[in-house]
Amino acid sequence: MKSKKILILVMNSDLYPSKTIVPVLKKTFLSKSYIQLNLGQYEFPNLIERKDKFISYLIFQGGSTKIKYFKNTLLLNHEKDLKTQPDRVLDCFEWILENVNFDYIYRTTTTAYLNIEKLYEFVLDKPISNFYAAPEMFHEDKRLNKKIRFGSGAGFFLSRDLLTAVINNRDKWDKKYLDDVSLGKLLLEDLRYDLVSTPRQDFKKYPLNKDIDFDQFHYRFRLDLYGYPRFLEPLVVIGLHLKINYQKNPEMLKKIIYRVYDLFSLLLFFIAKKLYFLPKYKVAVKKIKFFLKKFPLLIKIKKIFTN
Repeated sequence: MKSKKILILVMNSDLYPSKTIVPVLKKTFLSKSYIQLNLGQYEFPNLIERKDKFISYLIFQGGSTKIKYFKNTLLLNHEKDLKTQPDRVLDCFEWILENVNFDYIYRTTTTAYLNIEKLYEFVLDKPISNFYAAPEMFHEDKRLNKKIRFGSGAGFFLSRDLLTAVINNRDKWDKKYLDDVSLGKLLLEDLRYDLVSTPRQDFKKYPLNKDIDFDQFHYRFRLDLYGYPRFLEPLVVIGLHLKINYQKNPEMLKKIIYRVYDLFSLLLFFIAKKLYFLPKYKVAVKKIKFFLKKFPLLIKIKKIFTN
């Protein structure tokens, strides 16, 4: 089937909590076998030098002495701190333009679960060019007394031509803002493109089946904003993966598994939230992390259902 090629671009810090969640993302919706099984009728981006080598996602991060690509990860020669974020983002954009054959990027973060099948369905009727799409947001710049319109950096589409326009105008990138605000300012104010608003479902706690809108393609969970420690975020990824898989293939065993997993996760969320505000929180976090690593049910579920 001839389709539009989407490169999923994941911004990673390689620090806590991202380093704890990336392995789970790779074993769930980013897994090569899972993508091939669920999206076999679609085409995927490929490396320009190796047209037989498809690359459905790319994780990019700083901390390297030179630019290196290895197994869907792009290491950039920038420090990992916030000051280098603009250069990391722009250098990543430049690298994929030079090395990947794609129609769109979908840039997201490690606090996301994507239903990639729904993601591909979403762009079927969308324009192949001049396409910038994300949940619409506004940044209030009090110094300039103005609001800057932009697309949320938690998940946005950019067509290849707009990515090229960004790189051709990287000297206009305003580095005093976060990358998503700077991107919106450049595209919407300076270059006069438009923003298409897209949906997204955000979770403030562990999501049960009744809480999930299965027509969405992007689910976000930034748990520390709602009083939960962030080491719980991998549990949300696995829980979403189990339930979305059940929707695609409603077998009784899968239903039992996700319900048992929900009970386990709800208990951990309850305990963790109570401990979150205690003075000895750091000690409690270490104990719960140790418990998570040793708990045999969680390990077994991850091995069976996240391949």
